[in-house]
Formats: sequence, C-alpha cells, structure tokens
Amino acid sequence: MKKFILFLATGFGVGYSPIMPGTMGTIVAVLLFLFASMNVYIFYSTLLLLLIISVPLSGAAEKIIGQKDPASVVIDEIVGYFVAMVGLQITWGQPFWNYKYLILGFVIFRIFDIVKPWPIKQLQDLKGGWGIVIDDVVAGIFTRILLQIAYIFLK
Repeated sequence: MKKFILFLATGFGVGYSPIMPGTMGTIVAVLLFLFASMNVYIFYSTLLLLLIISVPLSGAAEKIIGQKDPASVVIDEIVGYFVAMVGLQITWGQPFWNYKYLILGFVIFRIFDIVKPWPIKQLQDLKGGWGIVIDDVVAGIFTRILLQIAYIFLK
C-alpha cells in the first residue's frame, strides 16, 4: 500500500526527478489535463477526485517519507494546475486545450508555486496534507484569475 500511495503522490513517479520535481509534476498535470479536458464531465470528475484524494495522499506520503512537504510529492501541483484551468471552455467558449492558455497557465502557475507570494507561503504552515496541497490550490486560483485577465487583453 505504501508503494501505491507514493506512486500516486509523486505523480506516477515523476516527483523523484532530480531536476525540478514540481515542474515535472506540473507537466504530468498538463498531460492529464489534455486527456481529461476532452469532456467537461471527465474534467470535473477528475478535478473532484483530485481534490478529495490529494490531502490524505499527501499527508500519508509525508509520513512514509518522514519529511515535511517533501519535494517528491507533486500531486499538489497536479491539483493546483487543474484548479487553474477550471471553466476555460465555459467562460471563453473554446476548447479546454487552447495551447496559448495551456502554456500561459503552466508558466503563471509555476511562478506562483515557486515565488509563493502572500498568502500562499503562509498556507504551507498548515499540518500534514493540508499544508502540502492548499498552497497549490490557492496558486491555481490566482493563476485562474490572471488567465481570465489575460483573456480580456489577448482576445
């Protein structure tokens, strides 16, 4: 069971990458997003599943690894990117996979996740899986807001 938890929490193992594991996790998120966004129901079901499992999986992985917020746990990047991409097809009347916003979302999300402006950094102080996941969810929300603003100016 521990191996399965780590497999999921590390984004199918990419979190073990020696180079930028968070970025590698976000790349997995983009690939998963491309699949899930083929259908609005699949997308929102995947997002809901990620929101439900990410906190307990992250907390369990943290205990298994024995380190607070281990870099190898990247399910938080996956759920954060999905949050960033919420509603694109509804708001903008175009497919989820518009590459301009797919890439822009990736870049903005990574900046928020790396720089961690207020209140994102403070959210990491929460215990267990909540501290691992919630900062990325908020980074996803901030990314989503900036994507909406970008859409207004890049039409």
